[in-house]
Amino acid sequence: MYYSGIGSRATPRHICDIMTEIGMYFGRNNITLRSGGASGADMAFELGCATIKGPKQIFFPWRKFNGRDSYECNNMCLSDKLLNIKSATAYAIKVWSLRNMPVSWNSLKDTTKLMMIRNSFQIMGPLMNSPTDLVICYTPDGQASGGTGQAIAMADFITKSKKTDIIIPIINLQQEKHLSVIKEVLKGLDIQSFISTVKEGLYKQYKA
Repeated sequence: MYYSGIGSRATPRHICDIMTEIGMYFGRNNITLRSGGASGADMAFELGCATIKGPKQIFFPWRKFNGRDSYECNNMCLSDKLLNIKSATAYAIKVWSLRNMPVSWNSLKDTTKLMMIRNSFQIMGPLMNSPTDLVICYTPDGQASGGTGQAIAMADFITKSKKTDIIIPIINLQQEKHLSVIKEVLKGLDIQSFISTVKEGLYKQYKA
């Protein structure tokens, strides 16, 4: 199983601490972290995962992003040939257009485009064929905003699409009810059962 641990660089310290706990707990349960190596939320999840040497896939938009070495084990950069860049780019453009953003894709800076493409891998995996099972994130307003908003929108688009049975639940730790749920999970709730239950509810809402 995979989960995407992502969020704002300005994630509050107490939320980052919880993200680190999540990284450790999910890692112990052999659930692979997908993240992006940015400061704040991304690093908090990765710290927890790395502490117990859990499985992870870290996607960088370019080499030496955030001072990191993209050649480290399980780190991937958009220039790596093993990544399905073509599909990731197409998916990023599609979701960006569906969001009705005030700035067109073609008007974005190249670095911003790379960040958005990187988000595709966080949700769909290196070959764009293994959707994440759960998104855990933090945005300051609790919505699909900022750079994290693109990844949230990608997961939401898949969940609400009638063309696939795939469901990707989104837990935003800015929302108190979501934070409470995760705290219960960290007390020892079986993660796979938890994810399956949430997916069943969303399936009935959007797919049935």
